[in-house]
Amino acid sequence: MSSWKESKDAGQQAFVNENYPEALNQYTNAIDLLTSATNTKEHQVLLSNVIACRLKIGGVDMVTKAVEDSKQVCMCKICICVRYVYHVV
Repeated sequence: MSSWKESKDAGQQAFVNENYPEALNQYTNAIDLLTSATNTKEHQVLLSNVIACRLKIGGVDMVTKAVEDSKQVCMCKICICVRYVYHVV
């Protein structure tokens, strides 16, 4: 089993290679692997990366779904940093 960091890195590579479905899969896996002890910032970054993938795959409709999903996952009031939408970190 890989760590959340390995999945995040694999997602970044897939995104760079324009394999957005694979990047989305890897970022989603990374979110699933995060523990409750992990910094909320990592959740924010991964959720932003999911939004970037969904934007590339399906446009605004998929982004709206990603934002709604992120509100359920992340307990903070602002969990998406817009600056990451086109810059996957």
